[in-house]
Amino acid sequence: MTSNDPQKTYQIAIDLNKSNKERQSIEGNELKFAIAKLKDHNFEVPKGYILRYAAHFQSVKERKSNPFLKINRLSLEDLFKANKRIVLLGDAGSGKSTELRNLYIKLSEDSTPYIPIYQNLNMYTPEKGFEGFLPDFWRELPEELLVIIWDGLDEIPAQDFNKAIRQIETFSSKYKDVNIVLSSRTNFYELPLNDTYGTLREFEPYMLTDLGIRDATEYYSKKYSETKATDFINQVFEANLADLIAKPFFLMLLASIHHEKGSITINRRELYDMFLHTRIDLDAKHFKTTYDIRSKRNEIDLLLQRVALAMEMLCKNHIDEAEILTLITSEEFKSLKYCTAFKKKDGEEDIWQFEHNNIQEFLAAKFISKLDFKKVINLVTVSPDVNRVIPSWVNTLSFLFSILDKEDPLFQSLLDWFLENEKEVLVKFEPDKIDEDLRIKIFQGIFNYYKEHDLWVSSNKFNDKELSRFGRSEENIHFLLNELADSNNKRLVKVNAIRLIGYNQIENGELRTLIKDRLLEIIDQYSNDPDVIYNTVYALNRGGHSDSMVIEHLMKRVGKNSNQYIRASMYSILFSSELFNEFVDYIIEGYEILNQGAVDSERDDVSLADERWYLQGCVKKISKPDAIKKLTKLVSNNDKYIYGYDSSEVFEAIINNAAIAFSKDDSVFDTIMSWYLQDVNKFRTEKSKIVLQFFILTGTRDRAFKEVWEKMKNGFNEGNVSLAAVSLMTNETISFILEEHSKNEIDDNKLKNIYFELGWVNRDIQEDYRRQIEEKARIEIEIPKIPDYEGFRIKRLISDFNLLFDKGAFLNAVIEIFEGEQKEVLTHDDLFNLKKSNFKLIELDDTYSNVALWLLRDSVKANSFITKERILSWFEEQENLDWYRISKMYEHIKNNDHLEPNPQQIEWIVNWCVNIAPKIDFVNAITVDGNKTSFNQMAFITFYFTKKFDIFHTKKILLDMMSFDYFEDEEKSGIFFLTSKLEKEDVVERMILNLDNGINYSGVLKNHIKYLTQHKVAKSYPLILKELLNPKMSEYTRVEFLNIYFNNTNDVNGLKSIIHEADANVRWEIIQIMIDKGQKSYVINYLHKFLTGSTKEEETGKALEFLVWLNDLNGLKSYVEWIKRYDKKEIETSRAISLKNLRTIDTLPYLMELLEFSYKNDIVVDRFQTLNSFVLDSLQNIALISNLNFKAVKESLISFKEQNLHISEKVKYLIPFVERMEEQFYRNITESFSIEQVEKKLNQLLV
Repeated sequence: MTSNDPQKTYQIAIDLNKSNKERQSIEGNELKFAIAKLKDHNFEVPKGYILRYAAHFQSVKERKSNPFLKINRLSLEDLFKANKRIVLLGDAGSGKSTELRNLYIKLSEDSTPYIPIYQNLNMYTPEKGFEGFLPDFWRELPEELLVIIWDGLDEIPAQDFNKAIRQIETFSSKYKDVNIVLSSRTNFYELPLNDTYGTLREFEPYMLTDLGIRDATEYYSKKYSETKATDFINQVFEANLADLIAKPFFLMLLASIHHEKGSITINRRELYDMFLHTRIDLDAKHFKTTYDIRSKRNEIDLLLQRVALAMEMLCKNHIDEAEILTLITSEEFKSLKYCTAFKKKDGEEDIWQFEHNNIQEFLAAKFISKLDFKKVINLVTVSPDVNRVIPSWVNTLSFLFSILDKEDPLFQSLLDWFLENEKEVLVKFEPDKIDEDLRIKIFQGIFNYYKEHDLWVSSNKFNDKELSRFGRSEENIHFLLNELADSNNKRLVKVNAIRLIGYNQIENGELRTLIKDRLLEIIDQYSNDPDVIYNTVYALNRGGHSDSMVIEHLMKRVGKNSNQYIRASMYSILFSSELFNEFVDYIIEGYEILNQGAVDSERDDVSLADERWYLQGCVKKISKPDAIKKLTKLVSNNDKYIYGYDSSEVFEAIINNAAIAFSKDDSVFDTIMSWYLQDVNKFRTEKSKIVLQFFILTGTRDRAFKEVWEKMKNGFNEGNVSLAAVSLMTNETISFILEEHSKNEIDDNKLKNIYFELGWVNRDIQEDYRRQIEEKARIEIEIPKIPDYEGFRIKRLISDFNLLFDKGAFLNAVIEIFEGEQKEVLTHDDLFNLKKSNFKLIELDDTYSNVALWLLRDSVKANSFITKERILSWFEEQENLDWYRISKMYEHIKNNDHLEPNPQQIEWIVNWCVNIAPKIDFVNAITVDGNKTSFNQMAFITFYFTKKFDIFHTKKILLDMMSFDYFEDEEKSGIFFLTSKLEKEDVVERMILNLDNGINYSGVLKNHIKYLTQHKVAKSYPLILKELLNPKMSEYTRVEFLNIYFNNTNDVNGLKSIIHEADANVRWEIIQIMIDKGQKSYVINYLHKFLTGSTKEEETGKALEFLVWLNDLNGLKSYVEWIKRYDKKEIETSRAISLKNLRTIDTLPYLMELLEFSYKNDIVVDRFQTLNSFVLDSLQNIALISNLNFKAVKESLISFKEQNLHISEKVKYLIPFVERMEEQFYRNITESFSIEQVEKKLNQLLV
């Protein structure tokens, strides 16, 4: 129902104009009072309101599988304008009702022609039906102006729901011009999937999209405090709740907590209990007339816990409806549908999930909190003999620790088990549940482990931020400070200490000073080490050490450095310090560095997202007059700052801050005015609209207009001053302009020109301006009709095409050019140059027939001419004339899809083709000379028209035509249209003859191979196989033929017969085909024989690559030897990838040998990877196959690390690699349950 047709859009504008008049006439009669009463809803936009957007359910569904897919999001007002039937879907508290009420408010404004009716469907009764449910007078309103907004389809009682749906569809069908917007919770609406109509036919389902961080910030600023909004967002991220605030319900709750308490540092159990209880309270209120949730609250809680635990056991965050009904009854499932903490997956019909993964994990933890220790351990560990937690259960166990009381025997037993078996997992749990002495011991033990191995503090079980939070104590801070002070510690140990210190905001003043001083000492010591500086500055910033003394110290030490790591950290601390105004020059310099994009001695080619993000953040905060003026000069004078990600947002912030600065310094006005004039002059339309907002915000638009107006009057010609003035016009300035006209300060033409300039830059007041100058200045503006250029082009095209079929008219059109130019002889310049007419330059193409003009142009070359006498003579040469005409007919038809020849014209073309075809040698119509291919043009055009108009030729001509083909729309035309007219025996006989004689053109040969192999003509196979070895065809082409041949014949033996003669690409393609067809033994034997005779390094490498892929042990041994004697530091990616296919444990010694060599020689595979990473991937693949493999690989890697730390710095990273491999192994061997097994285990747990 959406239209992008400009003609249709224009029609809509006219209709709305008409509708406004209709509405005015309606409101002039007795309905006026009724409509006014209807509007008396007292709806107000709620405090903190953020405009929401919706997307079609199908695009939301597709986005789930493709996160990078850009979806089209529109406001409800925009959606309504494009669709007459909309259903808005969302979860409870997602903002559906708010958006519907906001739409009602918008449509109730006097500026719109619409008459909206808003009704909540919880008041609907089926007895009245929807016609009776509406206000009595609704039928008296024009249907196209009426907008019915029905809120809460899901609030209709279940027993009335189907009847209500039928009544809505009947109403919708009966009143097609009425606009209807509905809302419903997603749980109660069936989507139109799998060839179904969904709940409501003809209604397009749209879903409210999630909120972004910017939306959340805006909400908090509007609802509570702009100054505390950033702190709220920071705390949300600190608490790992950023993904929750994408949902309005959670955003409102968290914002309320932060506003009341000043923080959101709340116990996780309390937080999620509050989420669930608030959610159920909301559901109970919403469905109070539909379903009794309050009395079933405990039952629903237990059902949710059961389903959540089942999903954890299934290792899934969504569950099919059929699986749910295995766990609970249909009546119990009905109860869950009314609890919106459990919802349909967006864009899906029968798949359900919890509103957030954390809710699933929390509810699962509540269930197991009632179990005994043995049952819990059996549930969450890999197996009875492996004391390792299943990785997917860690978050659930974290919630379990939050739920359990420290005195609970289960808590103590679990804590003891973790201390003995998996200490590191405890880092994920709430610190206050574990005694400080124990936390200190665990924290320092973990730090010393990474110190001993000289590794980054990083684990599969936690990150450094979580470790810092877990170990937060003054004792640990002193411990880390001592590590920083220890001169024997390596650089990486100090960086680990710096990062961990940085995540601590200490209140102890003396300790804070000590931290700050120690970190600044590090800056002094490592001022030339970007990585250390980066981490230290971030640590200062995170710890709240961003005062002027710290900034001055940093600027002194590293302020002149352009390195992106140092710059990113400096911008981040400036952003937090509120000192960005004082360092505006540093920030401006940062933009210059960033936009130069140069790599220098301090700056490499790595791009950091946080460098640009924090730089923009600083720019958006600059607000002092002098700083604003400097910044404005930068962005206005340099085109580099016009474009880029979020540039509009940056400009808007600058303008908003400039408006604030203006209140303190009037000269800011002049700076912004200069910027504005530059943008208008350079036609930076979007940017100039943003700058214009300054004059609106500061109330100086009139002042700006008059200043520019005076420049214009006084002949100031720098830039497009007139356009700038017109952009600044308002309804109030129209009177001023009329007064200027009455004083003869401007003439009539200027008055008219302003109207047309308004159309470019200020369309909102254009028609009001026209009305006033016509009424008050008595000057009528003629609005020129917009030419239909496309219609004119098509008309000329058809006229030219028709000329080609009328010899006399064609000749007259050509002679008309001679006569129009009043010449008997036309030169090249006459025919190609522009000429003057009425002092204007015009093209000949706009005056004469194109096809006639191009006949003359085709007849002359540079510095030559054509005479009228020669043209008259040429028109008597029938054969040449017809050839020219048919070639132009081809060009017209081929290049214009909408051009349809009439029957008489088709007949002319057919007759020409039938007459000319016997004279064309199609067999030799294509000439191949090396890389150059030539086509006989008559053959080409005849072939084209034969196919297009299905022209019948004699058998001989059709058979000859099989030796021809050409490119059509980037693909070969093909010969099916020929073979379909011939007997198979005739086609086969000719094709075999052609193969015997040799086919030089690849397109024709491809047609032959496809036809013969598709029709299983076995006697042609030897000839085709011979062509696969033909060196006259490119290897790429022959590989293509090979795949066509084999896909159609499956002729393994045929390929074996030519493999020894095949050149490289064809040979390796045959090998791949053999592998795919299960010919492993043959391939291995062939490759080993091949290697005995191979002398080329490249060929040897390719053969070994295949042997490794096939897990051939001797091949792997030779591969390692080949790598070791390989004299280059880089190998092809495919050579390395083959290692990943190894699966047998007997390859382990060779892989370890290769690993050692790769570390010693640092062999590169591509820009981002080295050979050792591929070897390690191969080792992991082998390890994951079985417990024995895992133990063997793990032991080999640990032993290798101990013995080879001296050969490369990278060897130490085998420790985290082994840890990741181990986690993946335990994740893989965890028993995978079916839904039936889960149900059985759930029942056993309850015994």
